[in-house]
Amino acid sequence: EYLQTFVRFPQTIRVFFGGYDPGVYTPLFNIFEQEQLLGKIALLCSNHESIMDQPAQHPFSRLRLEGLFMAEHLQRGSRAKLSPLSTTHFNGMSNGGLISPTSPERIPGRVIDPSLPLHKQNPPPCNEHYLMSCSKGSGICKYSHDYILTQEQLNQLANNAKKAPCNWLKNGVPCPYGDKCCWGHVCPNGPKCFHLSKGKCWFKGGAPFLVLTVS
Repeated sequence: EYLQTFVRFPQTIRVFFGGYDPGVYTPLFNIFEQEQLLGKIALLCSNHESIMDQPAQHPFSRLRLEGLFMAEHLQRGSRAKLSPLSTTHFNGMSNGGLISPTSPERIPGRVIDPSLPLHKQNPPPCNEHYLMSCSKGSGICKYSHDYILTQEQLNQLANNAKKAPCNWLKNGVPCPYGDKCCWGHVCPNGPKCFHLSKGKCWFKGGAPFLVLTVS
């Protein structure tokens, strides 16, 4: 349950998972593979574990840590004392963002180009990722989930998003997010909206009059 919860958090970069049993976890990892979440998972293994020699059913990163696990399964009621973690024979394997002693540390995140407004960054930041949650995921969404935004930039992103109408309301469907929706539910220009008098205000379901960055 913890694995299912934390691996889906957008701010989670890597989950180190020990105790892998293919017979138990294969159905769950099949779901993660469909959701393009397997890249976040790294298996913790020791050299004596048989899964290290098995063909990989899923494309996991694997990290060998000798001495991390006991060679024998713990019996119920046993009070066996765990041996201290040994770091002298550490053998790290690097795959993607997984850090090992032989790979340089990689700092995640991109910095906004201060000479350009947010909606003109390449690619622009995803409004839903930073302000709500993006249902598409970083692997599919064409907008970036990798920027490091300041609070001022987040406020600017939120203000800009409110100027674009919520697609749910625009299509005549109640918005399931309610007040938590990052998109606009009312026209920011109110009853004095010039486009409302022309019957073209986006917030009334009319033809669009403004092109904004929408994720």
